[in-house]
Amino acid sequence: SRRNLLPADDIGLLPGSGRFYAATDSMVENTHYRDPWLGPGDIAYKLFARNWSDFLCKGIRPESALLNLSLRRRPDAEEFTKKFLRSLDALLSRYGITLVGGDATRAEHDHFTLSFFGRQGKFIPRAAQNLRAGDLVLQLGAVGASDAARAVLMEQPEYREKVTLGFRRPHLFQQLPAFAQLLASIDQSDSVAKSLL
Repeated sequence: SRRNLLPADDIGLLPGSGRFYAATDSMVENTHYRDPWLGPGDIAYKLFARNWSDFLCKGIRPESALLNLSLRRRPDAEEFTKKFLRSLDALLSRYGITLVGGDATRAEHDHFTLSFFGRQGKFIPRAAQNLRAGDLVLQLGAVGASDAARAVLMEQPEYREKVTLGFRRPHLFQQLPAFAQLLASIDQSDSVAKSLL
């Protein structure tokens, strides 16, 4: 929309909100992962990490969350859901984020969506007018632990053991490094080349 206050950024700014930011991310079975790769606690961790990193790289602390679950029928549905919710609750509690609502329904494949909202912090834009060749680029986390790892897991099962740990539990940074001036910031989830472009 032309009315979007932060076009193409990792998080959105709600209009008329007094600087209130929002972001959402999903984990969809058979798109982002396959059932044998991740247990319920791993899904909760990855779902949280995807949203947390979007907010962290923008310099904003999330305060509240919404959770939507679309779950397929399974024999261990109650145990699966309990483990997922316990793991997610532990992460939300650890980082001071309040789950304020959401929705649940049945679906053909599992689909998890988490949305974060917050206003605390100093916003760092995706791009700045004064960026130029020769500026220092800092990357947090490991290369190849997200989309590249998913591609390996899908297409080259012989490397599964090697890439599963990073894919299952990406590192959660508490905060951005304390640099005097960060000109721009982007969540790097696909590749270094794509992020730099």
